[in-house]
Amino acid sequence: MSSSKNTSIVRSGLGREFSFRYPAHRLIAGITLAVGVLAGLLSLLAGEGLMAAVFSGLNSGGAAFVAWVLARELDPPRPWTGWLAALVAGGSAIAWGPVAFAGSVLMLLLLRLVNRAAGLRLVRADRSVLLLGAVLALLVSGNGWLGIAAALAFILDAVFTDRAENLAFAALAWSAALVTWWRSDWPAWQTPEPPILWAAGITLTFFLIWLWRLPRRDLGPDDRGGDFNRRRLLAAVVLALGISLLTTFGSSTGGLDLLPLWVALLAALLPA
Repeated sequence: MSSSKNTSIVRSGLGREFSFRYPAHRLIAGITLAVGVLAGLLSLLAGEGLMAAVFSGLNSGGAAFVAWVLARELDPPRPWTGWLAALVAGGSAIAWGPVAFAGSVLMLLLLRLVNRAAGLRLVRADRSVLLLGAVLALLVSGNGWLGIAAALAFILDAVFTDRAENLAFAALAWSAALVTWWRSDWPAWQTPEPPILWAAGITLTFFLIWLWRLPRRDLGPDDRGGDFNRRRLLAAVVLALGISLLTTFGSSTGGLDLLPLWVALLAALLPA
């Protein structure tokens, strides 16, 4: 009893096991490698040089892997949506150039705080790590909406767990977002390009269908064999969708700095 208790204290609730013992993990490793090699070869054929080819391969493979992990958080019962997200995100990175990761990686950790798909409890240091990650993501991307995302994630977790200390972290994340906007530009309404508008409209339509079907969906158990919490999953999906839309229409990037998240969200909401 004491051994398991001690293990739960030291083990972070933000991490996940990745092992080649699992066929799904071997498959995504293969997809990531294939996407990276293809991107590197295409870069070399375009005459961009060895270092540029290495960077292109790492970036495209990384985009595929991050999109897969995000899709697994947003749609745990259906592994195939993660593989689809990986292929689309990797292909997008090859076609359109380098993909920014800071925002999507932060959103991944925030989604793990909210939905708890692995059935793990967060240790005290996890919230500090999330707050630090939010500040770093704000510094790298300049996207103040990421600070708002962190604040909302802390508030949602406080609602589910009744941990008042989360509200202090939420206030700090909110303050970091305000400082980011104060140092750069305050958010203003932007009109994205038509393809992005179409993607946003399709995602919203899929979300409404997903929401209608959610009460009847068989989510199965979480990674620890416990009952999966539908309210937490709903909160995670709404958080991901809301921040994606706010970044798309409320920043100059048009949401492209959250490309892996957009792709994962669209794949996770696909009707099936």
